[in-house]
Amino acid sequence: TPGSNTRGIAPLRANEGLCFQGVVPAGKGFKLEPADLKSFGLAASRLPSVVKPYVIGRDIVQRPQPKFIVDFFGVSEEDAERKWPALYQHVRDHVYPERKLNKRASYREKWWIFAEPRPAMRRALRGLKRFIVTPYTAKFRPFVFVEAGTVPDAMAYAVASDDAYVLGVLSSRAHVAWCLASGGTLEDRPRYNSNATFAPFPFPDASDLQKDKIRRIAERLDRHRKDRQAEHPKLTLTAMYNVLERVRPGIALIGKEKATYDEGLVGLLKKLHDELDLAVLEAYGWQSDIADDEMIKRLVALNAARAAEEETGTVRWVRPDLQKGTTQMASPALSHSEEPTEATPGLRPWPTRLAEQITAVRRVLGRTAAMSSEEIATAFEEADIGAVESVLESLVALGLAVAIDEDGDTVWKGSDRLASGRPPPLTETKTG
Repeated sequence: TPGSNTRGIAPLRANEGLCFQGVVPAGKGFKLEPADLKSFGLAASRLPSVVKPYVIGRDIVQRPQPKFIVDFFGVSEEDAERKWPALYQHVRDHVYPERKLNKRASYREKWWIFAEPRPAMRRALRGLKRFIVTPYTAKFRPFVFVEAGTVPDAMAYAVASDDAYVLGVLSSRAHVAWCLASGGTLEDRPRYNSNATFAPFPFPDASDLQKDKIRRIAERLDRHRKDRQAEHPKLTLTAMYNVLERVRPGIALIGKEKATYDEGLVGLLKKLHDELDLAVLEAYGWQSDIADDEMIKRLVALNAARAAEEETGTVRWVRPDLQKGTTQMASPALSHSEEPTEATPGLRPWPTRLAEQITAVRRVLGRTAAMSSEEIATAFEEADIGAVESVLESLVALGLAVAIDEDGDTVWKGSDRLASGRPPPLTETKTG
């Protein structure tokens, strides 16, 4: 709409390394229902380290359904078989037949590990007692706390913060309007995206008193929704927010909406959101009656100001305890079988422009490193493997990289041959 153009917004270092799409298991056999735990002699209250609570996007907005997942990340195949033989056999019986046919070598060879285990997300979540999740696709945009140790699915995004201040700002009208303006949609349902939505979003420069006020309201909001769903197991966030959308303009409730209003105490839900919106707008220094379009204009301008500020070295970190130890460029991706032990580095967003993609991939690859396409892709947040390989082919054509064949897989290496006028030879590989 006029005035709400978010083109040209830049990712902010202040938000770097905090928002991640959840894991991609690539194998239904990893997933367990509560009834499956009994067959392994397990109880939800005492799970082995490789069985974890699992949350998908639908669980957040619909009825919470307890789910679990077998997560062998950081465990060798030999140790998985030796320490947890029953779980290993289950995964081998139900995952291996599917994964051995996968075109990606890493997926075939590391079949007992999730296809995309998100090591950077795990590093960022380490040490937190809880963290924030939101659905990838949803009519409304709720952010909720989940307990540490929970594994989010790819249809959910994790924000690596246990601070209710962060939850409050993300749950506010300011961020919701930003999401609608900058994010994509699936049919009529908005989608969240760490690169386009979270990374460029400028948090307010709030005082300590303002942060504490937002924290208190956000804690009450998160607890209110959880308490109502605990008391009424069939109650969903979607139903509650559908009714809230009718209550705000004063539309009369009909049929089941009245029951949802009572069960969800939607009047109190509205009060909490109104208080939260006022507190967040106050932190930005804006009037409470500001229109969404004007708010987005100001957020776009604030994004530009913060980006310019960061160019001079001033970064308003959202979570400084984690982020100040990060490097500007991503480190080469860890092996799927290695448990990360170093200080948490944040993944760089995947650039939108081809020239920036070429520069970013070249920096990760370096001049002497040898890395697979998958390893390079996992050095970025949400990089598509096909896009990465296209960039690598461009680097080869420009003489800035070479592709070699190693045991049937293409491995890419940086090149010093920049001025020969002719690209280095590309070793052809054949599969199948």
